[in-house]
Amino acid sequence: MTHSIIQKSQLEGAQRLDAEYYQPKYLELIKLLEKQKTQKLENLLTDIRYGIYTEPDYLEEGVDFLRGSNLCAYGIDGDILKVNKLAIPNEKYLLKEGDLLIARSGSVGQISIIAPEFKNATFGSYTIRFRVQNINPYFLYVFLKTKYGRLQVKRLSTQVSQPNINVPNLKLIKILKVDPKAQDKIEVLVKQSYQENRKSKQLYQQAEQVLLEKVGFNKINLKDDLCYRSTLKQVQESHRFDAEHFQPKYQRLVKHLAKVGVVKKLGKITNFLKRGIQPIYCEENKIRVINSRHIGRHLLNIDDLAKTTEKFWQSSTTAQIQKNDILFYSTGAYIGRTNIYLENQKALASNHTTIIRTKDCNPIYLSVFLNSPLGLMQAEQWASGGGQREVYPNHITKFTIYLPPKPFQQRIADLVQKSYQAQKRAKELLKQAKRKVEELIEE
Repeated sequence: MTHSIIQKSQLEGAQRLDAEYYQPKYLELIKLLEKQKTQKLENLLTDIRYGIYTEPDYLEEGVDFLRGSNLCAYGIDGDILKVNKLAIPNEKYLLKEGDLLIARSGSVGQISIIAPEFKNATFGSYTIRFRVQNINPYFLYVFLKTKYGRLQVKRLSTQVSQPNINVPNLKLIKILKVDPKAQDKIEVLVKQSYQENRKSKQLYQQAEQVLLEKVGFNKINLKDDLCYRSTLKQVQESHRFDAEHFQPKYQRLVKHLAKVGVVKKLGKITNFLKRGIQPIYCEENKIRVINSRHIGRHLLNIDDLAKTTEKFWQSSTTAQIQKNDILFYSTGAYIGRTNIYLENQKALASNHTTIIRTKDCNPIYLSVFLNSPLGLMQAEQWASGGGQREVYPNHITKFTIYLPPKPFQQRIADLVQKSYQAQKRAKELLKQAKRKVEELIEE
C-alpha cells in the first residue's frame, strides 16, 4: 500500500484536499520540475476554449468535426464526422495549423497538434482547443505527451464520476522553458512523424482501392429497395425475421462477387473463429489486451492498451492472439471493422473482439477484404440487436469472401505491410522527440 504524509504547509489551499492529488509520484514530479525553469501554461495562451455542443450531422459534405475519440497517440485518426457550417458559432471555433486539441474526458489528456489537412475543421465539446505564443507549439505538444505533461494533467483532473480536465486547471500546468533552437529540433521530428503517418494511411487506402477496383465495386447497385419480399425458406435458413437483413442490395453484392471470380463462405477458409474473453485487467503487467476500441479504420492502435497477467493469459487459450490473426470488431458502434495483428508480442482478445484464423487465404488480404465495404456491408446485414448491435461468430462464418489469385492477394498484403512499416517509423520518430524532451528535464 502506498501512502505519504503531507504537512499542512504543503497543502495547496482548500480547493485540493484529496489524497489522490498528493500521491508521492506527483510530489516527486513537482519537485523535479521545480529544479528547472518553468512557466505556467496560462502565460503562453492567446486563446483557449471548449468545443461546440452539437451533434454531428453525418453529412457527405460539411466541416470536419474532431471529437475526443479522434485524438490518438500519434495524431488524428478514426472516422471524421462532419457538421453543417451553420452549427459553428464563429470563426474562433475553426482550427488553425499548430493549434493543440486535448481530450477533456474519456481518454483525458490525449492530445494532438493540428496538421495542415485539418485546418478549418471544428471541434466537439469533449475537447479543449488552445493556441499559444512565445513557445513552439510542436515542442509543447511533445512535452504534454511526456510523463511530465501527462502526470500533471492526471493530477489536475477532477475525479468525481469520471476523470475530467477543465480550462482553469489546464492553465496551471507547468511547462519547461527550453532554448528555441532545441524546440525547433522537436518540431522537425514531429512533422516527420506526421508525414510517415499520412503515408501509412495512404498505402492502406491504396490497398483497399486496388481491391475494390478489382471486383468492380462501383458497378454494384447498392441502393435500398423500397419494396421486396423473401421466401419462407430463406427466413428459416437464416433464422432472421427482420426486413433489413433481406434487403436485395446484399444479395446483389454476393452475386456480383460470384461473377467476378472464386468465392467461398468465410467458415470454409478458417480453422479458428472465436470471440475473446472478459479479461482481468492489471496495469502493472505486460500482456496486452486488445478490445474493440483498438481496432481502427486502417491498422490497430496498440499504444495505449490495457494489460493483464501472464497467469490469466495462459489460462485463456482460446483468447490468445497470434501473429497474423485477424481481429474483428463484434460489438458496438463500428461493427465489422477488421485489423490484422502483425506484432510478435503476446496479446489477449477481449470479449467484444472476434479472432479469425484463416487457411487457404492470405490473412492480410482477408483483413482488408473484411475491413472494406465488401465486408462491412455483410457485417451490417448480419448485425443484430437494438441499442448495442453485434455480429455473432456463427454469422461471421456466413460472409461471402472473394478469393482472387495468390499473387493479387500478396499485392494487397505488400501494401499493408508497407503501411504498417510507415506507421512504425511514425511512432519511433515521436518516441525520439519525447525522449529528447525528457532528457532535457532529467539531465
